[in-house]
Formats: sequence, structure tokens, C-alpha cells
Amino acid sequence: MKHKLTTIAYHTYSRALLIQSQLEASGIPCFLTNINIVQPAVGAGVGIRVRNADVEQALRILESVSKVTGKAKEKAVKLLYTTRRILVPVDFSDYSTNACYYAIGLAARLKAEVKLFHAFFKPVMEMPTYEGAHMYQVNFDKYFEEIEVRAKRQLNELIKKLKVFIRQKKLGEIKLSATTANGFAEDAILEMQEAYKPGIVVMGSHGISEKSEGIFGSVTSRLIDRLSVPLLTIPADATFGGISKIKNILYATDFDDSDYVAISKLINLIRLFDMKLHCVHVSIGKKKPW
Repeated sequence: MKHKLTTIAYHTYSRALLIQSQLEASGIPCFLTNINIVQPAVGAGVGIRVRNADVEQALRILESVSKVTGKAKEKAVKLLYTTRRILVPVDFSDYSTNACYYAIGLAARLKAEVKLFHAFFKPVMEMPTYEGAHMYQVNFDKYFEEIEVRAKRQLNELIKKLKVFIRQKKLGEIKLSATTANGFAEDAILEMQEAYKPGIVVMGSHGISEKSEGIFGSVTSRLIDRLSVPLLTIPADATFGGISKIKNILYATDFDDSDYVAISKLINLIRLFDMKLHCVHVSIGKKKPW
């Protein structure tokens, strides 16, 4: 049961953030509990939880952090006490547009900012040196330049559409931004996550060229394993009626030790919302002893 969680201390929110930064810098996953998400700074008695296997090392780090003051403390708190960020990879499909609606709904409730991100592939091509080859190079350069220009134009159009959506839903002020990058979608999204450091990634369950037979598309499936932050995937036919309309969360469990960490993250994510968490296990075939 090495993945079970143990509370090792209770502190004010700012001190808990400092400890969390030091623990995670040492490779120890850390989870904070009892946080007032709307006004976290007013919280007292914020719980600091780590996996059972990490308790001994975490306590040593906790002791050293208790002596940290001044600029080191300010730097750590400033790093973590930032505006909440939601990253939304888009490909201008119905899936990604729908994901934007859900991301905006979350942002309105969590007081977060939203960054749209689109990756396009522009390969570096080495053309042969025979006579007339430069004409092909010019044509390719123009083609790839048009891809980039079109992507930025579509992003701007999507931003305008989402601002209209925000006004219609009366969601208040939400900071929206957008950026593009050259590269394969999966790798580019991972690089953007590392640079932007979002609290959550929200994206469509499938890409623009993928069929919807499976639960997830190929890029989404691989990102589930590779992202270091929670990933919320939205099907194209999931109609956004407001985050407040979501009342139930289903967690599929296989009774693995990693469930302790996953459920702890999920509880922290939905703490502000009026939602019930249901844990479900489906067993097919031979009856299990539980």
C-alpha cells in the first residue's frame, strides 16, 4: 500500500505552498487539503499529504523547510501562488470548440485564465541541387507559411467566438490568450505544458481527422500517460449547460494502489463544486473475493 496517503503536517496556505514546492522539487508528489479555492490565502490548517512510501524523506525535508525564510520563501510562494491556468489544445474541430466551452466554465468558477494552443507541422526540407529545384523550395515555403497564417487567423476567430460565448453566459471577466507552435501535436502540447505550467489541460476527446468509435483519439490517449497534470477530455456531443449542471463524477477503479493519489487529486479539483464522486469497478468473468 505504498501509494496510500498520509498527512504529515498542517500549516497556513503560504507555508504549505513553500513545503509543497520543496517536496515536489525533490521528486515527492504532494497534495494540499482543506484549501479555500476562492480565497486560498485565508485558509488555516491546510493539510500536507504524501504517499506512505515518501513519509520518511518528506519529514526530513519538512524539518529543513521550517528554517527557510526571507527571499527563499518569497520566491517559492511567488512561483506557486499564481493565477490558475487552463491549457486548451485546439485543432478547430467541433471536439476542441466544445472543450473550450468547458474550459471557460471552469475558468469562471476557479478564477483562472485560459490559453488556447494550436500545433501545426512545418517540416524542414532539404531539396536536391539540380537545376530548377529552388522553384519547388519556394513553393513549399509559401505553402507552409500559409499554414501558419491560417492557423493564427483561426485562433483569432475562435477567441472572438469564445468572447461572445462568455458575454452570452454572463461569466464575467476571463483572461483568454492563444499561441501556436511548429511541431507534432503530442510533443508540442507536452512542451507547452512544461513552459506554461497549467493546473489542468482541457481538450477534445478526438482530433479533427479521427473517427469517434473509440473513447479517446490517438493523441489524447498518449497524452493521458505523458502529461504531468490532470487532463479533462470532452466528447463532441457533450452539450455545455454550465459547470453547475455537472452533479456526478464517475471514477473507474481497478483497486490499484495508484487510486489513492488519483482520487486525492480529483477531490482537490472538484472541492469547490457541488458534485458527488462515485467510485465504480466493473468485473467481467470470474467472481472476485471483494
